[in-house]
Amino acid sequence: LISEIPEDVFRLSFQICDRGSRILNCAVSDSFPLAMADHLSFAIRRTREGIIIRNPMKYDVQHLHPEEYKLGVWAVRLLSRQYGLLFPADEACNIAMHFINQETMSKAQGKEERFQEILNLVTEIVEQNMNCILDQDSFSYSRFVTHIRYMLERKDHSRPISSDNRRLYETLKQEYPAVYQCVQSIRQALSSRMDWVPEDEELLYLMIHINRLISREGL
Repeated sequence: LISEIPEDVFRLSFQICDRGSRILNCAVSDSFPLAMADHLSFAIRRTREGIIIRNPMKYDVQHLHPEEYKLGVWAVRLLSRQYGLLFPADEACNIAMHFINQETMSKAQGKEERFQEILNLVTEIVEQNMNCILDQDSFSYSRFVTHIRYMLERKDHSRPISSDNRRLYETLKQEYPAVYQCVQSIRQALSSRMDWVPEDEELLYLMIHINRLISREGL
């Protein structure tokens, strides 16, 4: 693909990607300038041949993603000056959508990286407090991972668990003091790492999952 794209198109692609990354405050993947260069090369060829492809999402992008659309307009003007071509208005939307997709991928990757970081932290705390090594290939651990993921989802969407289980919480606190101390360590770590203090309801279900996890592991 590199051999098929002119060097000047690559230079413009890196210029556009660099400006977009700074304006949108979005990290771009290593392959993004290559994908953008491929798109620009095709757009230049289409315009020279008089081929116009309409983008039905033009108005949605223009109103829902104004910064990305402005970036697309700037990129089209840059291309017009470079090649002396009159690009169709829809091309600004096409370029904007590349950045929108990149932002979506970047956010998803960042969210998954954060989840893995928190999961590793919680797992380490459980192993240290309960003096064990968890089998991360087990079904019990898989259920534990799912609980942590949904716990973070509830935190992100400000949807805490709401139930009347105070008595159960106090009972488990008395019956399983080691597990209780473990979830208190987790609460402290999350408060320090995420500036978020899980409520007692979250700790209750965390205690249940940890107790089940330890029991199933035979520890």
